[in-house]
Amino acid sequence: MQLQLLRSNAELDDAAQQTLLRAATMSLRGYVGLLATLARSGSATAREATADAFVAAEQLRAGAAQIALARAAARLATNDPATAQLIRSQQDLRWRRQAVRDLMSDAYARGETAGRSERSTVLASIELELVAVTRQILSTAPRYANVVAPEPLDPAGVRGLLHDDEAVLTYLALEDRLLLWLVRPGQEVLYREISVTRDALSTAVARLRRSLDQADNPDLGGGVLTPFDVAGAHALFGVLVGPIRADLGGVRHLIVIPDEVLFPLPFATLITSATGPYAALAALADAGRAPGEADLEAYGRLPWFGRDVAISVLPTATTLAGLRRPALAGAAEPLLGFGDPLFHGRPGRRGGAVVAARGAEAVAELRALPRLPGTRVELETIARAVGADAGTALFLGAEATESTVKRLDREGRLAHARIVAFATHGLTGGELAGLAQPALALTPPERATDEDDGLLSLEEILALHLDRAEWTLLSACNTAAGDASGEALSGLARAFFFAGTRALLVSQWSVDDSATRELVSEVFRRYVDERTPLKAEALRHGMLALMARARGSTAYFAHPFAWAPFFLVGEGR
Repeated sequence: MQLQLLRSNAELDDAAQQTLLRAATMSLRGYVGLLATLARSGSATAREATADAFVAAEQLRAGAAQIALARAAARLATNDPATAQLIRSQQDLRWRRQAVRDLMSDAYARGETAGRSERSTVLASIELELVAVTRQILSTAPRYANVVAPEPLDPAGVRGLLHDDEAVLTYLALEDRLLLWLVRPGQEVLYREISVTRDALSTAVARLRRSLDQADNPDLGGGVLTPFDVAGAHALFGVLVGPIRADLGGVRHLIVIPDEVLFPLPFATLITSATGPYAALAALADAGRAPGEADLEAYGRLPWFGRDVAISVLPTATTLAGLRRPALAGAAEPLLGFGDPLFHGRPGRRGGAVVAARGAEAVAELRALPRLPGTRVELETIARAVGADAGTALFLGAEATESTVKRLDREGRLAHARIVAFATHGLTGGELAGLAQPALALTPPERATDEDDGLLSLEEILALHLDRAEWTLLSACNTAAGDASGEALSGLARAFFFAGTRALLVSQWSVDDSATRELVSEVFRRYVDERTPLKAEALRHGMLALMARARGSTAYFAHPFAWAPFFLVGEGR
């Protein structure tokens, strides 16, 4: 049902497609539950029911994040320049359509009537052109339909995409139980049902996240951390990984496919056993006492799941079919980075609500944002780690502008950069009236224009060309958080996939400057110098290296607040 909706409405934007998909979700979720009941029955049809339930769960995840990944993979995969240009034209038309809609919405909100007819005419023209381009794509490249709305893979299809040292672990939370599938090369799919309600699982994940992101910690500015929910991390490991732990032998790279309940959970922070300093740190959390220096160092000796295996995340297992095709060669620059925009506020944490105004008022609000001097040092450290010339690769302070990003895109430099990094405020959408979209905040101009208002918005990111980017770093806070659309991946993350990048290293909460600088430099140094084929493995080693440095004034590096804010979404190899 969902597949047909996507294909028959391919010219619609993500939001419109999601509206259609939501109407089919309830019945499909019930169908998954029925298949799951058959799968555990032990009958002759149990194996078929297990595979069918896996496929139906894939369709349930066919949201905007998967659509963005699939479209990016389509551009990367096509060898036909004419088809590639049509796909890019389709993307650009969607961007133009949304821009006109935003102008109309703003004018309506201000009660302006001038130009309404002209904008309506422009919008109608774009709609007609979009339908025509979409039909042309589907007629000249019928395989594209399988990328825009791919046939959901069954376990056998996923198995054929995996290397011997990989496994896919996929979840779906129903109201009364959690469904789990483990897919490994050369083995039958392993299916389990866990007796836990969706509400109970959601509560446990939320409690763990609060101890990770420190969002409710009033003393964070003074360097005091709240204790990590050690017992909760161990209990969640028992629920989520315990049933299949014995079957993970030989797995080096674990690809996790979470549903919306589990997406906020960094799987690396799960605790595999109640050993070492577990009891003392669990008691500390129970008492609600702030960890001292010795306690902080002790976190580094816990048996974290992230020690055992490299982890990456995908919105669906079907996404692998696109991302595992050959990447475009020819990246000419190791790094392009943007950071330390010129804001006038006192130095503070990254992230926040998007500004409520446009034009001159928006520029004024942007100037009042906290300055982020640590992002300059962070990007300079990454440049040294990857052997880039900071003078030509980094755009900092007055150069960290929206105009600069767009100019580099027009010149083709973005399209030939191996790593693209943004270290600034990531502003979430839907929290204030006015500009509802998420955005990256850059140095505001003297006067706002259509070219540059200081905000690299969702639609402007969609128009970038990042087809050779092996990594895009969003060290910006909130970029992995759920947004007003209800999708697990934020609009910012979806936009970068749409623009063509193959993997995102994204922050899940407001990060610590010193810890982030050390972590990301370790990650990229290992990836570039050691030429490891596993991005996820580079991230794992970076986390472990940070914990190993936890002593004295950096004892807090061993707390997962410091080492676990980033996770890898996309191609982990």
